Amino acid sequence: MELMTAVEYWTTAVTFLMMASGLPPCYNMYKNKSTKNIPFIFFLISEMNSLFGACYGTLSGNYIVFIINVVGFLLWGFYIIVYVFVSKTKVRSIGMVLIMMIVCGSHLKYVSTFTQHKEMTSMLGQILFVWSIILLLTPALDIIAVIQQGTSEGMSVSLLIGCALSSLSWLLYGYMLKDLYIYGPNIPGTVVNIGKFIALFCYKKPSKSLKSE
Repeated sequence: MELMTAVEYWTTAVTFLMMASGLPPCYNMYKNKSTKNIPFIFFLISEMNSLFGACYGTLSGNYIVFIINVVGFLLWGFYIIVYVFVSKTKVRSIGMVLIMMIVCGSHLKYVSTFTQHKEMTSMLGQILFVWSIILLLTPALDIIAVIQQGTSEGMSVSLLIGCALSSLSWLLYGYMLKDLYIYGPNIPGTVVNIGKFIALFCYKKPSKSLKSE
């Protein structure tokens, strides 16, 4: 088996693992009827990014990227539906979903204004690059929250491990493809995940305020 093929299989498996790592918090959310500590913004941006990734995979002829992002689009969409169903502030949640749809539609509409296939692929790659960086930097908000609360008790370990492995895999895969739009965003993403691991272990004990409650 060629190295590139092995890396493709590994990246696919790890990415599916990362997507599935959202199932435990999603199940707990549904079971407890509570959206506390659920990264809804992360789900929304992941959904949008999966759509851009599927389109980019199609235009660039990389069907591994296409298939992975189609599956991601379906899974993140499922998480979003469960969140909206459980959420007690449905107007706000639905409003955020509508904003995501408008942003997606406007980006794809802009890309469609280009007539050359190469220009469309390049522009979509740039959009994917920007939103991938935003997506991979959103977990940094969790680090800030952990430091402020003094505890990492609410942090999803399964989602953290899945995201860390996925980011490293896409970093390697994108570098082997020499595709900056794929590996570039995963550099800061990997750094953020390392920071989350540090926060997880440094703030394992519940904060004093939580103990008193």
